[in-house]
Amino acid sequence: METRETLKTGRIHWIGTLLALFICLLVPLAACAESTIEDYTKIIETNPNDAVAYYNRGLAYYNQNEYDEAIADFTKAIELEPLDATYYNSRGHAYCVQQKFDEAIMDYTRASDVDPNFAEYYNNRGNVYYYQQKYDEAVADYTRAIELDPDYPFAYNDRGIVYYYQQKYDEAIEDYTRAIELDSNDADYYGNRAVAYEAMGDDIAAEADRQKVEELCSN
Repeated sequence: METRETLKTGRIHWIGTLLALFICLLVPLAACAESTIEDYTKIIETNPNDAVAYYNRGLAYYNQNEYDEAIADFTKAIELEPLDATYYNSRGHAYCVQQKFDEAIMDYTRASDVDPNFAEYYNNRGNVYYYQQKYDEAVADYTRAIELDPDYPFAYNDRGIVYYYQQKYDEAIEDYTRAIELDSNDADYYGNRAVAYEAMGDDIAAEADRQKVEELCSN
């Protein structure tokens, strides 16, 4: 039985200089992309209706920064299995890296339509809305992600960033603090909270968080 590869998403949100970076990262777990592509191509040649093989090859292409090829394979997987939310989510990441944000939003939306109870799809769409400075839409998606998974630290951090840009510093600090409670080893959360404290004039708290950042980054 063929196994579908898994992927994880990561976000870098850093406001150390009053700037938030939004980076869509996809990290497929293929050990050797070239051999993996060859292997999955052989599977596809044997069974051209194998959606999982197209999906896995798409991840391997992504791992080689061949985004057009990755999108083509994700699209073929979707054609074969249109009710698999993972395929839309992965294609959304590929579009995001290409800065095709409207297409990314459409795919994240489709993923959440197929599987409305998975928090990451809403959070991913919220990140694109944030990048487009559609802050109300971003907050709505982050909030929905939190409702679905109250222990999802990314969503609190991401919503905190939007609150910061809306100058809702109390709400931002509250969200960063919750993210830290859930994952106390992520330096970004402390760095973001430091900037929010600084904006509120609490230099002592800001400095404490910056020292925590240095501590975590030195380990």
